[in-house]
Amino acid sequence: MSRKLVGFSLLVLLATQFACSLGQPTKTPVSVTPEYATQTPAPTSTPQPRIEVVVSTPPKVPFGPASYSDRYSALYLEDKTVPDRTVMVPGQVFVKTWRVKNVGSAPWEGDVYLVNVSVQCRDYPALCAGELTLIPEDAILVPMTETSSLQVTTTASDGTIEISVELEAPLEPGLYCSLWTFWGPAGRFMDELFVLIQVVAPQ
Repeated sequence: MSRKLVGFSLLVLLATQFACSLGQPTKTPVSVTPEYATQTPAPTSTPQPRIEVVVSTPPKVPFGPASYSDRYSALYLEDKTVPDRTVMVPGQVFVKTWRVKNVGSAPWEGDVYLVNVSVQCRDYPALCAGELTLIPEDAILVPMTETSSLQVTTTASDGTIEISVELEAPLEPGLYCSLWTFWGPAGRFMDELFVLIQVVAPQ
């Protein structure tokens, strides 16, 4: 084969390869970001301080003798209704009202209760020996209501209030007594308030 023929064949081969390379599309490199790199981290919650709610309630059991102080003290003034030994018929419903004065330096602002000592004595008789010495010897101590306590309305220092409870006379004849007292942040702070009634059989 002549040198001219060989050279011509090489030119044809090179031209063919160049044409094939022009017909193929150019590949552009693509940058791929990992999925976890594009995710926004979830916000973390800041722990909130715990708020303790304290509810003031009267005690559930008798709490000993009255504790007087300059801040909390009450003075019984008079019975406005149902004087001692009022005659009732069995099951009679009535309202007892006392007039009381705040003789302490602190106002009563929802933190003072009228507590039914008789309910506590019925539920915890072993703790009520001292209470029984306060009532007439021939009287029977009974609650006359299932209400264990009443919140006393706001009363300024040196102010007076009339506080009432709805009661029901026992069903059997006899002399009956119900005891109530005042309770505040420091405990019991007055002597007992009495309800003393005589129940007689209807004629």
